[in-house]
Amino acid sequence: MAHVTLFGSRNKGGISFDPARDIKTLAGQVVLISGAAADLRGQTAIELARFGRPARIYCAAAFIAKEERLDTLVLNAGIIRIMPGTTNEGYEDHFGLNYFGDAFLSRLLMPIMLRTAQQEGPSMAPVEGIQFENLKTECTEMSYLQRYGQSKIARELTYRFPTLTAASVHPEVRNYLWAISSSEVVSGKYYEPVGTPDRETKMAQNTELSRKL
Repeated sequence: MAHVTLFGSRNKGGISFDPARDIKTLAGQVVLISGAAADLRGQTAIELARFGRPARIYCAAAFIAKEERLDTLVLNAGIIRIMPGTTNEGYEDHFGLNYFGDAFLSRLLMPIMLRTAQQEGPSMAPVEGIQFENLKTECTEMSYLQRYGQSKIARELTYRFPTLTAASVHPEVRNYLWAISSSEVVSGKYYEPVGTPDRETKMAQNTELSRKL
């Protein structure tokens, strides 16, 4: 399962979820958690190890030389409140890091995730959703919330790889733990608060916009 975080509200409410009670066993599974947000990454890893007990949890892509399977990929990397700028490749910083960074890591890891699957048998975006013509600029005419928002509405992974479950959640530890462990997760959905789908805007649900990426 790939989890891509989306910016949302204060994330109050949602379904009843207690990690100690509700996290199913992850015995034998391999989990990779990306991102520099050490508090989310670290706490998610601690809770998974405590209650799910997977075989191994990694916080770096170096695992690829050591593993032959990947059951769960948590795409936790992201930025929000920074000055306008571009990546070394020329893309607006939020889009380059929040979308392309996760997309490239997913592509790198896709072969091992697909093999594993075979073994197992946001309202702040610009009005048009994504300003494709401006992605290779600093997007200075947009607010930082708009720059962040357009970087977080892409879910092409869901449509290109139907054998994988790809869900988006608000960046909070309980959301991560629920989405990793719950059998109720539906591919292509955004959940906020815990276990509550379909809170994103119509633009974020636009499949044609996602495929255009």
